[in-house]
Amino acid sequence: MHTNVPIERDAIVLVAFGSATERGLDVYRKLEQEIVVHYPQVPVIWAFTSESLPSDHKKIFNLHDAVEHMDRNGITRAVFLPLYVVSGTAYEKLERDLHSLFSQPLLNLKKYALGSPLLHEARDADIVSQALLDSLPDEDDAPERILFMGHGSSSEIGNAAYEDVDDLLDRTWPGTRLALLNGDSFETLLAEWGDAEEGERVLL
Repeated sequence: MHTNVPIERDAIVLVAFGSATERGLDVYRKLEQEIVVHYPQVPVIWAFTSESLPSDHKKIFNLHDAVEHMDRNGITRAVFLPLYVVSGTAYEKLERDLHSLFSQPLLNLKKYALGSPLLHEARDADIVSQALLDSLPDEDDAPERILFMGHGSSSEIGNAAYEDVDDLLDRTWPGTRLALLNGDSFETLLAEWGDAEEGERVLL
């Protein structure tokens, strides 16, 4: 006696705000290549959350169209990987939108999982800060001060995660800091660096 077991078909959805520039899209392509290396048999789909960017790439959808495309093409399980640094408004909206989309009747796509932002657990700050330090020039060639910039978050938890990375950078390699575009951390840091000697180099 044979039992008909449904064949699962998986897909990976990379969720990002999006970019209208070739430079930005090139970064996305490199990320996609890394995913393909590790999961060569799984199709990779992009979903841009920005409503103002053109989606003229054949594999780029908005979130609703990505779900519709997968369902129409027989995908049964999807993993959504958001390219977000911290939790915040955008991530919370993504959670709500996915819950709403999967509450609707779908023909094939029945299961999904949502990944976490880059800085989600306490240990993530150590991993990220070390990766940033590994990207720096050799110590002999390094400038006196190094500044990484983050976008910032509307969430206190998100900004606290950025602060953890900033603290680790400063303690591990003094003179290396992380400031945010949103908030006053950039101005505060400039005030702290007001005693910089003339001729000191800063890598931004």
